[in-house]
Amino acid sequence: MLTLFHAPSSSSRRMVWLLEELQVEYRLEVVTFPRSDGSNIDPKNPHPHGYTPAVMHDGVLVTESGAITLYLTDLFPLSSISIPIADPLRASYVTWLFYQVGLVEPLIYMKGTKVLERDAAMSRLYEAMMCHVENALARTPYLLGERFTAVDILYMSLFQHARELFSAKAIGSTRTLLVGSIGRLAKEPFSREADTFRDAAYVTTIRADATLTNRRCCAPISPSRCDVTRAVAK
Repeated sequence: MLTLFHAPSSSSRRMVWLLEELQVEYRLEVVTFPRSDGSNIDPKNPHPHGYTPAVMHDGVLVTESGAITLYLTDLFPLSSISIPIADPLRASYVTWLFYQVGLVEPLIYMKGTKVLERDAAMSRLYEAMMCHVENALARTPYLLGERFTAVDILYMSLFQHARELFSAKAIGSTRTLLVGSIGRLAKEPFSREADTFRDAAYVTTIRADATLTNRRCCAPISPSRCDVTRAVAK
């Protein structure tokens, strides 16, 4: 059994996008996100701090977006968005993955909370990071080249989530390439579906869309992983 614990309007919507791209069966458990004062933790959520995303797989808990992304793409290595260990792109894949987790997302948060305005060194690092991402996207349509992978989901879902920061007016002409990339990836069909998950009143319905349930399920390491009935938790 594969269960995603998801809070609407939170960063866990990137994991909805990831799971749909993987084309695997999963159960969606909708939980509430904690308030800023730490209250309102949902008892159904197994995350140690009540945050999302969290994934439960056959009784094993995986938390944090980077760890979940690596775990799931290794679990389903035949997916087009996965990069198996023996793949020549594997080194670039894990590098971009942990660059997002360890540097990009924290700096984006610092930008949004205006912490960078008080820290010149981190502000310079932010600009260098943004240039690094843009330079990669200037050469190829995706971070690993011509191939859309799970790392693109992490980066572009982050930039979409922080779209107030990344409007063309806010980031200036030097960021137009990134704005264009965000707009292009936002048109990915599963990205739109994940956006629906964020806003729609779906918590009392069972997913029965034939275009989803009839997709080919990528073979996981253990074939039994595909025997799960995907449903939205009530």
